[in-house]
Parts: sequence; C-alpha cells; structure tokens
Amino acid sequence: MRIAGQLPPIKEEKFAVSMKVQFRALLYRKLVLTHRDRRQVMTQFFAAIFLGVFLGLAFCQVVDQEAQNVLSFFFILLQVGAMSGMSAMPALIDERIIMKFETSASLYAEWIWILVVSIIDTFLSIASNLFFQVIIWAFSGIDWVFFGMPLSMS
Repeated sequence: MRIAGQLPPIKEEKFAVSMKVQFRALLYRKLVLTHRDRRQVMTQFFAAIFLGVFLGLAFCQVVDQEAQNVLSFFFILLQVGAMSGMSAMPALIDERIIMKFETSASLYAEWIWILVVSIIDTFLSIASNLFFQVIIWAFSGIDWVFFGMPLSMS
C-alpha cells in the first residue's frame, strides 16, 4: 500500500545534495556575510592604504638612494604582500569553528568550504594588496614601466 506516491530510490551517500548545490549555497552565504560585515572589509582596505602611505613616506624617492635601500624597498613590498593575510586569521578561525560543527552534521564537505573561503578571501587580499602596492610604488619614485614587471616577463 503506497500512501506517499512514487519515492525516489534510496541512495547511501554522506550528503543530501550534490557538490554543486553545496558550493552554490556556501558561496552565496559567504558573499552575503562578507557584504553584511563591511567593517571587516573596509578595515582591511584602510589598513592597506594606511600602511602604503606610512611605508611610502619611509621609502619616499628611494630610487635616488643607494642600492641597499632599494633592495630594502623591494623586500618590504614582498613581506607585506606575504604577511597581509595574517590580519584575517581571527575571523577565519571563528568561521572554521562554525564549519566544523556544520560538517560534523554532514551539511557540506570541508573541501567545498575551503574552496569558497579561498576564492572570496583571495580576491579581497589581492585587491587590498593592490592598493598598498600602488600607493607605495607612487611614493618610491621608481618608473611605472617597472610596476608589475615580473608578471610580464613570462
């Protein structure tokens, strides 16, 4: 006796929905939460702008100085770019705790969460680093022909 009608076949899978649906849902949620927490995004950009102006003043017209100072300038450019993601660590740790609770309930796969967070956070980091790099490069006095030169060498 069938009361419920035609039922789909039972599948033994860990997740109720496909990976595509999980990705879209997590991406939408991350975008909404990032849009709601504008203060964190603006802080990241204002910190990059402030750091660019501060270090730009420290390395003002470095092109006219000796080679050791120019080398220090490029070292700072690389170090700030490499360490800029550290400011987002506390928020990322808080998000990870929530993710662990949700993945333990098999709501989605961990690797999909990692992919979504990496996409959004990488985009924000690159954008804020671009602000920093442009500001400090403008203060340095080095010709703009050399800006982004390692990218064009390949």
